[in-house]
Amino acid sequence: MIMKNTRPENSKKHPFYFYIILVSIPIFVLFFLEAGLRIFNYGFSTDQWIEITNNKLILNPEIAYRYFHKTSGIPYPTRDSFNKIKSSNSIRVFILGESSTAGFPYSPNGTFSKYIKKRLLLNYSDKNIEVVNLSMAAINSYTLLDLMPGIIDQKPDLIIIYAGHNEYYGALGVASNESLGNSRTLVKLMLYLNRFKTVQLIRNFIDSITSLFRSDIPQTGILMQRMVKDQLIPINSEMYYDGINQFQNNLDEIFKMTNGAKIPVIIGTLTSNLKDQKPFISSNVTNYPTANEIFNKAEKMLSEKKINEADSLFEYAKELDLLRFRAPKRINSIIKELGKKYNYTVVDFDSIFKALSPDGIVGNNLMSDHLHPTLFGYKSMGKIFYDEVMKKNMFPMPNSKLSNEEQNKYIFNNYSFTQLDSTIAQFRLFILKNSWPYNLEEQNINLLYEKIPRKDFTDSLAFQVIKDELSWELAHRKLAERYLHDSNIDGFVKEMDAVIDQFPDEIAYYKIMAGNLVETSNFNLAEPYLKKYFEIMPDAFCTKWLGIINLNKKKLKDAIFYLQKSLEFNSGDPQTFYNIAGAFALSGNYKNSLEYINQCLKIDPNFEGATNLKKELETIIAGRNN
Repeated sequence: MIMKNTRPENSKKHPFYFYIILVSIPIFVLFFLEAGLRIFNYGFSTDQWIEITNNKLILNPEIAYRYFHKTSGIPYPTRDSFNKIKSSNSIRVFILGESSTAGFPYSPNGTFSKYIKKRLLLNYSDKNIEVVNLSMAAINSYTLLDLMPGIIDQKPDLIIIYAGHNEYYGALGVASNESLGNSRTLVKLMLYLNRFKTVQLIRNFIDSITSLFRSDIPQTGILMQRMVKDQLIPINSEMYYDGINQFQNNLDEIFKMTNGAKIPVIIGTLTSNLKDQKPFISSNVTNYPTANEIFNKAEKMLSEKKINEADSLFEYAKELDLLRFRAPKRINSIIKELGKKYNYTVVDFDSIFKALSPDGIVGNNLMSDHLHPTLFGYKSMGKIFYDEVMKKNMFPMPNSKLSNEEQNKYIFNNYSFTQLDSTIAQFRLFILKNSWPYNLEEQNINLLYEKIPRKDFTDSLAFQVIKDELSWELAHRKLAERYLHDSNIDGFVKEMDAVIDQFPDEIAYYKIMAGNLVETSNFNLAEPYLKKYFEIMPDAFCTKWLGIINLNKKKLKDAIFYLQKSLEFNSGDPQTFYNIAGAFALSGNYKNSLEYINQCLKIDPNFEGATNLKKELETIIAGRNN
């Protein structure tokens, strides 16, 4: 039987290019939509790096929007900057991690990265030191994985990692409010798509529609509480292993990238408060004792000086804690295994902190809460990381003449950490330790704020900082202004030093510091800030005053150099002409001196002292001619 062709006679097959056009139309629409959204700056910035002054880059302050979509009050990274184009004499170190690496509760200037930078500056005065802390609170290994390609593009000489506590509740963690499930493929796809503003537009449209059918409940509590979706994660449960596997797979992929780029990595094992932190949530789990039961046994063993038994039991109690803010010990095993696999240096902080603790058990001696170190603990971490860098000969031979012990003592004593910082940390810890999960009862955060005592101006500034009503840097500047108003120059310098130490490339802070010190006649104090000001962005002011200071010190060659530079910026300042005339006169070059004093009088015929100086110069020159 012969089958007849059933295609209608008037139908025809479309040419191949028709299908290409058909597929291309939505692609072009999406392309132009994305381009338009970027041109009109829709939503948040999706770029990893943004440029600030002087061809410097920082991590995009809005980068956390890639990882947080449901949580209010997202974290922000510090503004550590580095050159857009890496110079040949740079030492560039990127530091990655979570809230501990970000220095909570002492952030931004209480971090261990601060110690590392200060030691490098001390030992490599001829190098451009760039220590860039990219850490943020409430993130985990997914963020590190997402940032890594962009980090590798910047050609760091070393990457330092201290992370792993947030695999369950951090952004995209398996038990987080921001979770996208257990599929790494899906999560990585979304991380990629989140870079596009078209995705933001679609998400915002969906949110606006769904909001019409729900009654939003304002998010309350600290970030730590807002991030948690599934509180109870029993030991050896499916979710327990999901978090561990997530960390292992992400870290393995991170190391593959860095290893392929031949970038050295140092990673630290995690440590936490065992002795002085009771389990947050203790309950019966099949085949296991309760966390509190084991913790109580550990305390009993410790009281009986059975140290080894106590240490093991404290560790076990942490493992049984159903609320997993402290990483399981399996995380440390993974760090060691992958470090060995890729031949990367592993710093065993878990063991080192135990060795630094009474009875060999970490407690409040080094921990400010359940896992964030004290300021001394952070400084110690910085020292330990730095010593490991030197031991592995990762950088050239240091040029400092100070011994290691002298360097360490100097850094510990010069951390640019003020009473304001201490008060901010104290207030942060008060809120943390009176909120969930330290207090499992529902707490009104505003009532907690009202319980914070505020005795003076410093307290009021710290209070505004923890409530996000005032930035950290502006608080220091306001306190500096108060000290200046009260003629407390030491206090003014100390507060501004803290800001400059954190933002060493911000010319505005050198202008504030130098300008006020000059105005109050503290010229010797002003000089180093004027020099740094000159290095970053020279202008008529800093060159003029560097010239005057050197003139007063009888450093005539330097004085003339700076004063001539000042005239290049502003050729209409009679005082600069007068001072450079004086510098030439003191150096015996009366002809040049007379030329400059004539310029001074041309601009201001009544400039004080100029007429007398001119007469003296003319007399000297006339006498020489005779």
